[in-house]
Amino acid sequence: MLSCKELRAAGRQALSDNWGTAAAIMLVYMLICCVLGIPSQAADFLKLQPGVEPSLLTLLSSTTLVLSIIFLPMQWGISTMFLDLHRGGTISFDGLFEGFTGGRYTRILRTYLLMYIFILLWMLLLIVPGILKALSYALAPFILKDEPTLGAREVLAKSSAMMKGRRWHLFCLYLSFIGWGLLAILTCGIGVLWLTPYMQSAFAAFYEDARADFEAQQAAEAPQQATL
Repeated sequence: MLSCKELRAAGRQALSDNWGTAAAIMLVYMLICCVLGIPSQAADFLKLQPGVEPSLLTLLSSTTLVLSIIFLPMQWGISTMFLDLHRGGTISFDGLFEGFTGGRYTRILRTYLLMYIFILLWMLLLIVPGILKALSYALAPFILKDEPTLGAREVLAKSSAMMKGRRWHLFCLYLSFIGWGLLAILTCGIGVLWLTPYMQSAFAAFYEDARADFEAQQAAEAPQQATL
């Protein structure tokens, strides 16, 4: 198992010649997210105005929610484009919208919605179980890419299996970026354009490490199961 320091180093190495492109892609992604949030922002503004119909506020808020769901595959694109980078590929703006092509859209949308529903249900019990479940499902975007025949439940189940014994490690990896996050805030948020690719690249390295260990474990267990 690679340490957090080694995972961050692998993330930086993968991005060595791609920092500018990655930052530009993140800028486009954030601008799209801002546009999707306009109806909700309009609703917040209109709440302060007298005589506004509640139905209009509900419509505006619902519009943002629906648009956010429709564009969920962009989240998948952000994650998987950095996985391609670790495997010797390149990143481009096309990767941001890859989830909308090749018949992937429905499968990605179904998996993400199911994942968020499960996390929300666990959150309703207690915060900690919800966080643990979110960590268990953290590898789902990458598995969606590598295992195109798996259904939504199978993707989440495999992510949980691969994350056994690794949830604390991933949590520590998240925590290791706190300092960088504070620096990004000091730059009025501009640093996020570089921090987010750095984090995503490190998470892709985490997945590659987890996948290699999981496959090695399965290979080691196969002969034992065959003799039973």
